[in-house]
Amino acid sequence: MSIPPRQKWMIQCITDAYKSQGLSDDTVDDFFREHSDEITDFLSGKGENKLFFYFQIADTTSEFGETVDANEHPRLFLTDGENERIKGKAVYFARAGPEGKPVSSSGTTDGEVVFGELSPQPIMVLDSIFTPVYMQLIKRLEEGDWGQCETEQK
Repeated sequence: MSIPPRQKWMIQCITDAYKSQGLSDDTVDDFFREHSDEITDFLSGKGENKLFFYFQIADTTSEFGETVDANEHPRLFLTDGENERIKGKAVYFARAGPEGKPVSSSGTTDGEVVFGELSPQPIMVLDSIFTPVYMQLIKRLEEGDWGQCETEQK
């Protein structure tokens, strides 16, 4: 059975994101075949409007009721992002149209489905990206550029 272009694009996005961790095209392709119902529901507008793919060691509960890593190798899994904790990078896809509206299976980068990556510490990542840029801009401001801003807020 042939994989539609939209799903091929999704497979490539996931593979590219986790390639450095050893995830192969074939593994992701097999995963998509195993989870075709959830992915088809997502694309047809019947399922969740977002999908998260994690490639990490699964969680388990210890004898003391604590959430700990299971003793296994990292594996790819599909989640709605609500219950599983993210330990590394997460890849997400979100339908950009109205709730319940299907997306074209032939499209790839048409904006009907958006793709991105998340880290477990998004605030720290944003801080490391924006702080150097904004600090340089703020340092260039002259006293008059601040307008009526209180001294302690400058």
